[in-house]
Amino acid sequence: MDPPPPRVPKRKDDRVILQFDYDCFYASVFENQNPALKSLPVGVKQKGILATCNYVARARGVGKLSQISVAKKACPELVIIDGEDLTPFGT
Repeated sequence: MDPPPPRVPKRKDDRVILQFDYDCFYASVFENQNPALKSLPVGVKQKGILATCNYVARARGVGKLSQISVAKKACPELVIIDGEDLTPFGT
């Protein structure tokens, strides 16, 4: 007996799928509050590490989830912002 042919899923053209890139979300929130930060390497500190950083900082060798000391060695001009208070990130 032959297996049944594979079923082709029905398309749902009435829906929209959105994808959001939250990779630098925390840094973007602070940049929107202070536009002067947009051209600077910015890192957001939480729990003693760099929770995230903007793309300017990444271009200079800083990575998210880095230790602060490692990030500052990679980019001495890194602007570190305390992100412990989560209220600016709410809706």
